[in-house]
Amino acid sequence: MFSNKSKFFIGVIVSIFLSLMNVNVYAQQTPVTPTQPTQQNVPSNTNNKSTNVSIAVVDFEKVIIGSKAASGLKNEIDQMTKNYQTELAKQEDTLRAAERSIQMERDKLTQDQFQKKKDGLMAQANQYQTSAQQKKKQLQQMSDNGVKTIRTTMIDILRDLAKQRGYTLVLDKQFVILSADGFDITNEVIRLVDQKLPSLKSTAAPATPAPAVKQ
Repeated sequence: MFSNKSKFFIGVIVSIFLSLMNVNVYAQQTPVTPTQPTQQNVPSNTNNKSTNVSIAVVDFEKVIIGSKAASGLKNEIDQMTKNYQTELAKQEDTLRAAERSIQMERDKLTQDQFQKKKDGLMAQANQYQTSAQQKKKQLQQMSDNGVKTIRTTMIDILRDLAKQRGYTLVLDKQFVILSADGFDITNEVIRLVDQKLPSLKSTAAPATPAPAVKQ
């Protein structure tokens, strides 16, 4: 019979299967710390002793989540995750079938032969584990890169709006306790992001197939 250790390695596939369901499409959605206005990106009037302050408020999180590009990214990652989960389920079934086959041959094998087959199966389980971890990392990297692109596009748009309209401050809504409705330009920014970046190019690299189980 197989030891608990060998069953553990086969069980790893199940845990990796479940972990793939937890790829965070908005993992990079960390708070953006407001920076001090600079001559480069915020209009200023150094000739006047006093400067009129013009403020705009934007819900950064809503822009990122609500954009068409983010929606497309999420759909693509969801589909890839589903495909990976199907592949992992097949790998798990293959490992379990190989385990049963070796167990049935136990009486026909010498101790060394049995140990060799068992070690080979455990090595295969490790290879599947590594493959699954790489796929999860690939999905997360794809998500991170996509969100970063959306955020960069949003910042570029806000910089242009600040120059056009003379905004001296553009604040992330999560840092604002109260503001009049007229200050919030979130919906307009979403519309402009959708115009400039309607979709994202897929950055997914082809997955390396896991080697077949040797029985």
